[in-house]
Amino acid sequence: MKKNIDSRFFYFLAMIILIATFSNCKPDNFKSEALPSTGLATIINLDTSFSNFNKAIKISGLSSTINTGEYTVLIPSNLAFNNFLSSNGKKIDDIPSDTLKAIMSYHLLSGDVAMNQYDGKPTLLGVNLNLGGLNSVAYSANARKGKAFIIDKVLIPPAIHSLHQ
Repeated sequence: MKKNIDSRFFYFLAMIILIATFSNCKPDNFKSEALPSTGLATIINLDTSFSNFNKAIKISGLSSTINTGEYTVLIPSNLAFNNFLSSNGKKIDDIPSDTLKAIMSYHLLSGDVAMNQYDGKPTLLGVNLNLGGLNSVAYSANARKGKAFIIDKVLIPPAIHSLHQ
């Protein structure tokens, strides 16, 4: 009988220690997979690997749009954004706001679009997306309304011929 009580006490104590340990864990670098009650702009804002995209979305005024509608968001990685900016000799703040809004709108697809099925789908910009064979690098997030996918380049709408003005 005493052995049975001791083993139950041991298991009880182990559970308390595990609960206390894991309840205080916080991720260093937030990587989301499924946060059904969270908006996409919130998810994008929490992940530092999307900092350039997040800044561009904020500057272009599209954060609230992403959180209120159902969109599939194609998010260029920070490396992709840095390559885009350096190849154009620009910083995000140097791009005219209307041009930046058009570029960011071209990364937003109406509705819930499956991975690698975006080509030809309508964008928030009002034109269909033309990827020319680009695929997603990774699945990123599934939010309350919509999805986000990481891509390896910044997409430029057909109407924008140059960032140099």
